[in-house]
Amino acid sequence: MRWLEKFGDCCKLNKNNNQVQFDLKTFITKYLNSNGNRSQESRFITKLEELRAKELIEIRCKIHGHDFTELLCWYIRPYLRK
Repeated sequence: MRWLEKFGDCCKLNKNNNQVQFDLKTFITKYLNSNGNRSQESRFITKLEELRAKELIEIRCKIHGHDFTELLCWYIRPYLRK
């Protein structure tokens, strides 16, 4: 399956504490829809929960570099001059 081009639509900024909130349900829906696998949602969620329970991956390895860059740009965009 191909990764989403943009996932910024799945994020919101909590103005109270300046934390990014990731909407996993929206992400899963968009990800599966873009790959024509919407009918596999329950299977996808089950596998995701299984992998999360293992916690085998170091925290630093849980995001792709390009995704981090996109998230950083999304976060600082309102503070940049046009």
